[in-house]
Amino acid sequence: MFYRATSLSIGNQAIQFSARYNAELLKYQEQISSGIRLHRPSDDPVAFRQVTSLRTRLGELESELSTVTSGETLLNASVSQLEEANKLLVRARTLIQQGIQANSDVERNALAVEAEGLFTQLKNIAQSKFVGAYLYGGTRTDQTPYEFSEPLTTGGILTSTYIGSETDGRIFVGDSLQVDSYYSGESIFGSSQDRGISVIYGKLGIKPGRGTDTVVGRTNVELIHETTTIFGASGLQNGIDADSRNTIIGPAGAHEVTIVDESGTGAFGTISINGGPPVPFDNLDTNLEVKGKLGESIFVDTTAIAPGFNGTVQLEASGFVTIDGGLSTQQIQFNDNEIVTNSVTGKFATLDISEARVIGTAFMEFPGTSDVFQTMDALIKDLRNTRGLGNQDLADSLDRRIEELESH
Repeated sequence: MFYRATSLSIGNQAIQFSARYNAELLKYQEQISSGIRLHRPSDDPVAFRQVTSLRTRLGELESELSTVTSGETLLNASVSQLEEANKLLVRARTLIQQGIQANSDVERNALAVEAEGLFTQLKNIAQSKFVGAYLYGGTRTDQTPYEFSEPLTTGGILTSTYIGSETDGRIFVGDSLQVDSYYSGESIFGSSQDRGISVIYGKLGIKPGRGTDTVVGRTNVELIHETTTIFGASGLQNGIDADSRNTIIGPAGAHEVTIVDESGTGAFGTISINGGPPVPFDNLDTNLEVKGKLGESIFVDTTAIAPGFNGTVQLEASGFVTIDGGLSTQQIQFNDNEIVTNSVTGKFATLDISEARVIGTAFMEFPGTSDVFQTMDALIKDLRNTRGLGNQDLADSLDRRIEELESH
């Protein structure tokens, strides 16, 4: 079939073309004036779908960028605090080095005063906030991460209790990226070393035992006399004050008393302990003090010395040991691995007390167990020499504080 192009059909086509042209022209003019290519889905369905998808992704990226920016600000604040903490520890190490070289208590006390200021700043850093949230409480950002209090027992260390979360708070950027932001204070300020070999100062004959201790920081080890038993037929008896004032301890045979009856009747003579200086006695002494070479003392009653007795007698002195300031005591067994428990903390130390022969107080340290706050507290106490250590022992103790600070 053939169609004839008439003037009417040609006119209609021209009108339709002109309408489409004008519509297109109006659309482009609208795009030019508004700067927007797609006003409605019908403008370009395929392109409109692509633009909608890209617009959604752009919103996601803008949200992620906001998260990254706020996270960067938060981490920069934390870095600033930790850099300041590092400077404090470096300065504290310098103070210790000066304390080792100091020639007087006055100098070391002055260093201790400065160390106390550093310690206060360090505790403030551990409790620092950013936009109302604690930086070093892990996921628990709404409460103070640390509580500090004085030692629970005599000779103990500062009580530093972390009450934050062990889990780090995180920033989530999209579905695939996680960044730690609010760090656990325990991971930053906690003990950063393995437990070292325990150290004991003092002249009591105590040594670390063979077991693994659980006490942390430091503690006093106190040996206490209970009763003295005198063996043999010399007639020597315990003095009136023997139980409360004798300073010896040890199993049977650990101490030896030498008696010389110069009168031949037990009326007078000399008495000594463990090779110490002879002390004159007579048969009227009911509370005579006799001292040994190590300063150990016994109080004896010489009113019934056997006539003509010249020789030695063996002593046994039972006692107690405590590591919690006397709040609890344990009978000494005089073996090389006695487990002694702190009744307050429930932690224990293993001790070799087999060679202990005199009562008193020794000082025990547990290297590698202190957090940074306890280390600072210990170095301040060492600079003040609160334990009354000799120069060499004090220098050794300060050296260990340097090792701990460097580790932190």
